[in-house]
Amino acid sequence: MIEQLYSGIDGWDFIAGLGLFLLGMMQTEDGLKELAGSGIRRFLRNHTDHPLKAIGSGIAATALLQSSSLVSLLVLAMVGARIIALKNALGVVIGANLGTTMTGWIVASIGFKLNLGSVALPAIALGSIGLVALGDVRRVAPWARLVVGLGLILFGLDFMKQAVATDGLVLDTTGRPWLFLGLGIVVTAVIQSSSAAMMIALAAVHAGSVSLENAAAFVIGADLGTTSTVLLGMLGASADRKRVGLAHFLFNVVVDAVAFLVLLPLLPLVMAALGQPDPVYMLVAFHTSFNLLGILVFLPALPAFTRFLSGFFVESQAGIARSLKAAVVADAESALEALLLEVDHLADRVRRFTAAVLAPDGAGMESEEAMDEYLAIKKLEAEILEFGLKLQRSSLDLEQSQRLESLLASARDLVHCAKSIKDSSKDMATIKDSSSEQDRALHVAIVDAYGPRFTHPRRPRDPVSFEGFARMDAEIQRTHSTIHKKVYAGLSEGHLAWPDASSLLNANRELFIAASDYTNAIARLSLSASQFDDFENVPRATAPAA
Repeated sequence: MIEQLYSGIDGWDFIAGLGLFLLGMMQTEDGLKELAGSGIRRFLRNHTDHPLKAIGSGIAATALLQSSSLVSLLVLAMVGARIIALKNALGVVIGANLGTTMTGWIVASIGFKLNLGSVALPAIALGSIGLVALGDVRRVAPWARLVVGLGLILFGLDFMKQAVATDGLVLDTTGRPWLFLGLGIVVTAVIQSSSAAMMIALAAVHAGSVSLENAAAFVIGADLGTTSTVLLGMLGASADRKRVGLAHFLFNVVVDAVAFLVLLPLLPLVMAALGQPDPVYMLVAFHTSFNLLGILVFLPALPAFTRFLSGFFVESQAGIARSLKAAVVADAESALEALLLEVDHLADRVRRFTAAVLAPDGAGMESEEAMDEYLAIKKLEAEILEFGLKLQRSSLDLEQSQRLESLLASARDLVHCAKSIKDSSKDMATIKDSSSEQDRALHVAIVDAYGPRFTHPRRPRDPVSFEGFARMDAEIQRTHSTIHKKVYAGLSEGHLAWPDASSLLNANRELFIAASDYTNAIARLSLSASQFDDFENVPRATAPAA
């Protein structure tokens, strides 16, 4: 059947096969991103804290997603969002180079030994029907896209095999490997897929239309050409993203130069020593060997390489946000991770602001430190909301929309907390500067009672239950009630005058609202959606009017 389809195709069959292969790669990548995208991000975030683990994670992620460019761009987004550190990202990037060689091994093992048409056509048929009929079903669509993508990859590979074998396509069989090096760079930069370039080389070597030496030079060029994707991802990026892109480029330049100048001339000797083995396997082994060699050489030098890269590019100082500067809205998962880190940053600033205002010996809002922090909080709020609005306009699924809404609500709670702290500061200053010993004693009691309510950080890796936050909320209510009773007791006993009592009651109410908002915000950041619903359903008291 496949042979009948090829009849009548003249000259375009190789290009058609390449197009089908690239289309299949796109469908496969899209399906895998939907099925494993969030898991890959969590995997990279949690398994890159050591150079060996980072390299292993890069190998595993690329072997699964079958695209070193995709993994590299994902790492760029995560570094820009400060989800993973620069030194860890470098390990992932150089590991991705080795992981991408898995495609060649799979094709060499089965692609030239099976009747690909007998597998490709059923996969295309089933995947396409599933995508058309059940494309709106979230759980089915990625699998259908994956199946049709794999079918198109096999179909395209079969087209290329047939084209090279039947059309007598002969590029060159002697000398001039540097021409094939350049051709590999150009072809890969244009089609943006080193895997597709590898398939071209394997098909040509299998048919005998290109010598192993020239095919190996082409593969070296493809290895360098794939850096174009990451170099494009550097445009307009943060300093760390540019450093990762530069690291990827420098690593490939060094490794590919050694492969071309040192390893390639040794290839005929290796072939002769091994008794002229299958050139397809030799090409794949050569590709794997020089990438593995690069990892072994660069691994001990990663710390020094990181320090070297840190000297390049200057980070823009505009804006308060740390994680949003380089976050890519189009990558919703990484963008939400960046937003979570930024709201966490906002919570840190609110804690510092609260500590400055409530410091027993401090100047409250009159201090330069407190005023600077409050202005920074307002500016950071604006940057978070601006980013959130951009993210809302992007393509988010229901779960992502709910996470975005929760993060923005947490940011609003934190800013409202800071405003309530600011509003309490004038009354707190009045009490602190009072000539009455009872007023000053109540000021100390308020600071001691409310101060610890603003020190709880988000602890995402600790087991947290809604009961813990419910207890915190109950403690805030008891604190407010205790201060309230002390003020009225002072009035009834004649120790307090009404103006001072009014200041104390106002401060108590504002601090109660601030502590409740802060606890609410941290609970949103720390609890799952269902846990936070349970926390919100806990009966709560409200502060009486001052």
